[in-house]
Amino acid sequence: MNPTSLFTVALGLQAPWGVADVAFDRPAGRIDFQVAFTPGARFACPHCGAEHQPVHDTQEREWRHLNFFQFEAYIHAKVPRVRCEACAKTTQIAVPWARANSGFTQLMEALIVTLCQAMPIRQVAQLLGVGDMRLGRTLDYYGLCYVLCGQGVRSLWFPGDPGPASPPRWQRGSMLGAGGLRVDKAWMSQATVGTSRGQLAWVSGC
Repeated sequence: MNPTSLFTVALGLQAPWGVADVAFDRPAGRIDFQVAFTPGARFACPHCGAEHQPVHDTQEREWRHLNFFQFEAYIHAKVPRVRCEACAKTTQIAVPWARANSGFTQLMEALIVTLCQAMPIRQVAQLLGVGDMRLGRTLDYYGLCYVLCGQGVRSLWFPGDPGPASPPRWQRGSMLGAGGLRVDKAWMSQATVGTSRGQLAWVSGC
């Protein structure tokens, strides 16, 4: 089995997708996989579901994947758009390893959510080499709730849980602080334990 076939299996890819090239950069501590679809492949229309639609064009995308040992791993692919002969729409297909509009693979997002349940989110960001704001956007997508302070995301809880101190009246993404939303002082006091006054930037939740 050649290296590209080996990594195709390791990444769980199936036809028409496969690893076309692998670039290993030891000084940078990363490995990059160029993933491609078989030339001439056709895809279902994401809009109406019509099968076997031709590729119209492609867009280069990159996703952070689970590390391979100590090396950061990235998947690169030219994602096709199909021009549907049934509905006349031109739409980008969904790739099987990542959700739409995410810079992480699905396995990487699963790891992020799991780690953030067990560790402070700032520590997860440092461990993975990812900005805590990017982690916050991932948690936001899955409907998880967190408090983002000046020093990074401080806590995480789930829909229906009371949270740090039963947050009273707040809205998703509401700004706090000067000119911002007023919230219960007792909740703000508990939510900002260990931070300087005014560091709480915004809250996010369900």
